[in-house]
Formats: sequence, structure tokens, C-alpha cells
Amino acid sequence: MANDTKYQEILLKVIENLKSDDLATFKANLVKGIPKMYGPIAKDKVENVKDQEMVKQLIQTYGSSGAAKLTEITLVEMMRKKIEDPLKTGDLFPKVPYEQTLSGGLKDQTLIIISGQCERGAIQFEINFMRGNDHAFHFNPRFKSSPKPKIVRNHVSNGRDGDEENDTTFFPFTPGEPVEIRILCTNTGYSVNVDNHPLLEFKHRIGDLQNLTSLTIKKDISLRYVLVGKYLYRVRSVY
Repeated sequence: MANDTKYQEILLKVIENLKSDDLATFKANLVKGIPKMYGPIAKDKVENVKDQEMVKQLIQTYGSSGAAKLTEITLVEMMRKKIEDPLKTGDLFPKVPYEQTLSGGLKDQTLIIISGQCERGAIQFEINFMRGNDHAFHFNPRFKSSPKPKIVRNHVSNGRDGDEENDTTFFPFTPGEPVEIRILCTNTGYSVNVDNHPLLEFKHRIGDLQNLTSLTIKKDISLRYVLVGKYLYRVRSVY
């Protein structure tokens, strides 16, 4: 029961974060039975009902873990389809160093997807979430570190570095190979996933998410695309 309540709270927050057109698309996909593995839901359970009631209907229809997984798959696929417009207009392979303004900062359950390729002779690359000149989250894979590659995480406030974190169970980056990095921002921190494998968590040290100003990417990585959107990535409870 506690798990049901937790799922319901997270799913409701995700639904509330969707823009009206995205919410309409999400509902339409559910009614059509997309993705097919979960089957359709009755239209009257999601149309013209309050968000909280829709979440209850999802959990009743698919179970807590099923509703969470269905929502994840559907919304990530919706985000992928948003890539099609840049592909058609040629707004692809943005140059590094890269900077994207974060209008209004970030919110709980904001997902960032970074698709690219590590350079063949890669030494390191950086992903930074900035608040002015401060680094709220500095993510820095280092390929040539001794005795083994490591991923440095830190924050910088008023020109001063915080305490470095660099422990991970594996190093998922390979020079010359493509990579997809997903970073889920929550109220407690950043959850990083690489090529569909959970990698690490970094708890907030600069927590005023709405005041974050930009996302920057630097050094030895070439980019295919960068997407920032308010989508569920993965529910923290066990499916």
C-alpha cells in the first residue's frame, strides 16, 4: 500500500508537469494501446477526468509498477518523436562547447537526454548545470585517470570546489563509441543513466532548481542532440 501511494505521488507529479498538448498526446496513446504490450485503457478513464483520478485509473488497470513502466515508456517515446523536427530542419549535431539556456531553471522530474559520441582520443568531457558562474552539478568522465578511468562529480559555489565524488561500479564510456546519457533531475538530486544502465546519483548541494541558468557540455564529446523536457524517466521504487 505504501508503494502504491509512492507511485501515485510520483506519477501525479509527472502528469501535472506535462504541457496541455503533451498530456493530450499521452492520453491518446493510452486509449490506442500504445505501447501494445500493455493494451488500451477505456477512454472514459482518462478523458475529462482530473489528473489524480486518471492516475488512480492507471494503477487500477495496470498495477502500480505497470502504470509506472507504461508511463515511462510512453513519455520517453514521445520525447524521442520531438527529435524528428530538428532532424528535418537540420538542427542536428550541435557544436561543442555547447550551451543551452534553462528558462525557468529545472523542476522535479525533468529529464535531460544527451546523445553523442565520445571522441576517439578522448581524455575527458564535462556536463555542467550552471547557476550563473556556480556549478550546481559538474559531471566529468576522465578516461586517462590513474590507476583507472573515473567520473568526477562536484559542485562549485563562489569559485570554491566542493567535496569531490568519484566512486562508481563501472565506467560506461569508450573512446570513439556512441553514447546516450539521461539525467533525471528530482527534488533530491540528479540520477544519471548511461545507455539504459543506471550509473549514479548526485544529491543537490545547490538546490534552488528554478534558478539554474544553463546546461553546458564541453571537451571530448561530439553531440547528436540534446533534449530537456518534463518527463518521467524511472520510478525509484523497484518495479
